[in-house]
Formats: sequence, structure tokens, C-alpha cells
Amino acid sequence: MIYGDGKPKPAGTWDYYAGAAPGGGHWSADCQTFSAGCFQWVPKKNGGTKRGRVQHRVRGPIGNPSEVFEAAREYCERKNKENEK
Repeated sequence: MIYGDGKPKPAGTWDYYAGAAPGGGHWSADCQTFSAGCFQWVPKKNGGTKRGRVQHRVRGPIGNPSEVFEAAREYCERKNKENEK
């Protein structure tokens, strides 16, 4: 599974979003840090899934975004494994 790609996942799946990541749509050159929000996909009323509320946030410097993405991915993988039990 690819995390953080913005594509809907099955309900209950943990994923992350970092809209203010360096080079992203909401990024500002004035910022020195950014964060990735970890959330679960939830069912929509009319079918499909949508992002749920952010329940965990990983912060880090804009100079090393891969560190933030890796920590967010590891968190989501751990939570998804817990859900499998």
C-alpha cells in the first residue's frame, strides 16, 4: 500500500497527508517546519471513503521532508497492523 498519495483507501485504513510539505500546494518559503497529519479513512454517506480527523501529527524541518514522511508512514503502518489483530 502506498501511504500519503491522497488516493482513497478502505474505511479504517490509516494514512497521512502533508499539504504544506515543501513543494506542495500550501507550502510557503517563509516556513521552517511542516507537519504530516495521520488519520483514518472513514466511510462516506453515499459510498466510498473520505479523510477522517487528524489523530496524530508528525513535525519536522522543511530541509529534511523525507524524515517526516518516513515517520508518518511508520506510524500508519503500525496502526494498520494493530487494526488487523
